[in-house]
Amino acid sequence: MATKNIDVEALRDRYAKERIDYIALRPAGTSEKVKDVTVTINGYNYKVMYGKRVKIPRFVAEVLERAYSEAERIDDRITDITRESRLIAEM
Repeated sequence: MATKNIDVEALRDRYAKERIDYIALRPAGTSEKVKDVTVTINGYNYKVMYGKRVKIPRFVAEVLERAYSEAERIDDRITDITRESRLIAEM
C-alpha cells in the first residue's frame, strides 16, 4: 500500500485563503457614520462593509473575529473596573 504525501502547509494555506461569506457587525459604540472596517494584513488592505454579506478570505474573517472578541473582553473589563471604583468611592 503506497502512502500519500500530504503537503500540510499547502492545505493550511489553501484553507486560510478560501473565500467565505461574512457579515461584519458594527461594534457597540461605533458611530452610524462609519460604514466599513479596514483590515490590513502584510501590507494588503481589506475593506469590509458593516451589515453587508461579502466574500472575504477566511484569514481576514479570523482577524475580525479576534478583534471583536478582544474588544468585547476589554469592554467587560472596563465595566468591571468602573463598578469596582464606584463601590470603593461609596465606602
